[in-house]
Amino acid sequence: MLNGSLPVSVFGLQSLQVLILSSNNFSGPLNLNSILNLTNLSTLDLSFNSLSINATISDPASFPLIHTLKLASCKLKRFPNFLEEKSKLSILDLSANQIDGEIPDWVWTKSSLGYLNLSYNFLVNLQGPLQAPSSSLSILDLRGNKFQGQLPKLSSDLAYVDYSSNNFSSMIQFYNSSGTFSFILLSNNNLQGSIPESICDATNLQVLDLSNNSLNGAIPQCLNEMESLNVLDLSRNNLSGNISDKFSSNCSLQTLNLTRNHLEGKVPRSLTNCARLEVLDLGNNKISDTFPCHLKNMSKLKVLVLRYNNFYESINCLDDKSSSPPLQIVDLASNHFKGELPYRWLHTWKAMKFASDELEVLVLEENVRFELDHNHLDPYRPVYGCYAKDRSVLSERAPDSYSAMPSPISYIPSPKGNVRVCSDVYGHEGGSNIFSQGIYYRYAATITIKGSETRLVKILSLLTSIDFSCNKFEGQIPEVLGEFKALYALNLSHNDFTGLIPSFLGKLQYLESLDLSSNNLSGEIPQQLGDLNFLAVLNLSHNQLEGRIPSGSQFQTFSEDSFKDNKGLCGMPLKENCSVVPPSEYKHSYDGTHIDWNFLSVELGFVFGLGIVILPLMLYKRWRVWYYKHTDGLLSKFASRLNQGGRNRGR
Repeated sequence: MLNGSLPVSVFGLQSLQVLILSSNNFSGPLNLNSILNLTNLSTLDLSFNSLSINATISDPASFPLIHTLKLASCKLKRFPNFLEEKSKLSILDLSANQIDGEIPDWVWTKSSLGYLNLSYNFLVNLQGPLQAPSSSLSILDLRGNKFQGQLPKLSSDLAYVDYSSNNFSSMIQFYNSSGTFSFILLSNNNLQGSIPESICDATNLQVLDLSNNSLNGAIPQCLNEMESLNVLDLSRNNLSGNISDKFSSNCSLQTLNLTRNHLEGKVPRSLTNCARLEVLDLGNNKISDTFPCHLKNMSKLKVLVLRYNNFYESINCLDDKSSSPPLQIVDLASNHFKGELPYRWLHTWKAMKFASDELEVLVLEENVRFELDHNHLDPYRPVYGCYAKDRSVLSERAPDSYSAMPSPISYIPSPKGNVRVCSDVYGHEGGSNIFSQGIYYRYAATITIKGSETRLVKILSLLTSIDFSCNKFEGQIPEVLGEFKALYALNLSHNDFTGLIPSFLGKLQYLESLDLSSNNLSGEIPQQLGDLNFLAVLNLSHNQLEGRIPSGSQFQTFSEDSFKDNKGLCGMPLKENCSVVPPSEYKHSYDGTHIDWNFLSVELGFVFGLGIVILPLMLYKRWRVWYYKHTDGLLSKFASRLNQGGRNRGR
């Protein structure tokens, strides 16, 4: 990575056609007037440095051949004034700057412009009356500004449009919707009304994200019947009614996110037609159903979220021969499930049994890919990459000014770290150029980890989590959970589990969050839990545990709340000290096997003294003769004295 000031010598290369210095650490001010000598320049990319660029040029005729201009994250405060007359301009990226006010009219009328990224500025309006973008524009990104009111019209030639994270309030207007739309991203606005069925006329639509708005009414049935749709995210709205049970037999859905609505009814059985489905999030609705056993045949399902609904009865739909999808995240919290956890079902969760450092090949085929014309459109800055066992990004990140901006779209750079191979949708393997230019949509799901909601954004995230809290599960904690080496979070709280806390939980070496609170668990806390080096959140409160709290290094970091309302527990961090056991109790605790040395010393002394007298009598004749002779003499004298004393008393 280069740093310091931009090399002035470069600006003297009058024949230079392409200048790309992006993603370095160049700093300081730069006025584009200082590079006017580069009259043959066709591509200029200074994005993602620490530069402060003034793009106001004294001669509007400068850079007559420019067709690609990328000044993302360059602290620009206004549109470059020289671009209006540039007839060859096809790619313009001014994202992540400080441009405010209006988008000038000439932007929409420039017939050569195919790619426009003005995201993350302070734009509030369009200059002049609202009009459809130019017919040549294929990619339009206006997310993260301050637009409000009516949505700009969508041209029939647009393939990718992102108006998310603004304050638009009117519902979508589609003009010639049967055009080339592939991505429509309108999340995080204030859109109201119902979803128009005309949206289904976009027969090439791959991604539709209308999440986090104020939409109401039913979900159009035609959306379920679309065969091209890969991602449907309608989460965090006010949608109601049943989910249509008419998913196409050629369903291509990979993500279906309907969380936080008012949907009712049952989980559609026709979802099994969506053989590529990876993420199913139906949480926070009013669905009333038994566990959707038909999902067991979905061979790619990795995320299943059913939390906060009205699911009921036991989970007992899997027989011995049943297969199971490669689940990594299962959230059934806050329902009415009951009975014991099904061992056979849990045993089939193969993906949770392999820690992420055991993976050698990561496959990107599950991501939604959007191809771009290499000769006409140029992708913008990579943001995220592949993930390794420490769940950190292995590839380079963009500067903080850009990477902090959430977006469902990103480019994946070359793999690094201990990931051996990253394979794209076509199976290409190799070095830094294995990813051809394209856009990948990152899946997202919201789960509760460590006591708070976490939105997980997916590009091969290896996080695994189980949340069965707030149900009526009972019985002992099944031993199969000890096989889930990759498990990151386990929440079994607010159920009726009984028995001991199993020591095999100490085998979950990557476990960071464990919540077993509000059950009927008894006995001591296994010492093995103290060996979990990554454990950051622990809650064992409101049980019937007893004994000393383990003294592992991680246990010293937990507060009293982690152990409260267990009357038999003692030791840090609780105020109850573990008392010293009295001697009588101590002796009793060993079931009579304890040796009392005070009594034993007296007995040994007596036996030893007796042995000194008896053994010589048994082994030596002379000693016996001497002993008997003297003993008889002493006894005769003693007896005669007793007789004489008796006669004297008789007188």
